[in-house]
Amino acid sequence: TYSQVNQEIRQIQLVNLFFIIGLLSNALFTYFNYTHGFIAMAYSQIGIILLITLSILYFRKTQNYTISSNLVLGMMFLTHLGLTLEGGINTTGLYWVHIFPAAAYFLKGTRVGTQWVIAIFLMMLSLFFAHTLNLIALPYDPISLLIVMITFAVNATLISGLFAPVNAWLC
Repeated sequence: TYSQVNQEIRQIQLVNLFFIIGLLSNALFTYFNYTHGFIAMAYSQIGIILLITLSILYFRKTQNYTISSNLVLGMMFLTHLGLTLEGGINTTGLYWVHIFPAAAYFLKGTRVGTQWVIAIFLMMLSLFFAHTLNLIALPYDPISLLIVMITFAVNATLISGLFAPVNAWLC
């Protein structure tokens, strides 16, 4: 039907959009991280750029939206993990997590998007407890981590509530 075709076109556009944004932002931050002395983060972002490029080629060949959208979110998840562990430029890496819920809900829908949001929240919670128990050292104080987790939860809740009406309007 027309609505299914419209949904498929929107999904293809979203995956391509996220791939392009991922390529450009990782290329830009590879340069910034390298010039600011975050060599390990710069090299990991080069790896992410290579994964994005391979994912684009896979998506163009197969049009497999499910796997491609999971690759996008997986790469975002790993990037956020690296940014939380390393800190990023001027310890701003942690704050990029607020982009994740919008990507998860628009790429995967409410049910699976919520699963992705819970997964990244649990990762942040695990890092918070490991840091407060002195099992790992993070470049953030525990209060900053806690505030980011609370604002992330509020942000994700608001976006999930807005997702259904916006998604219905787009389709």
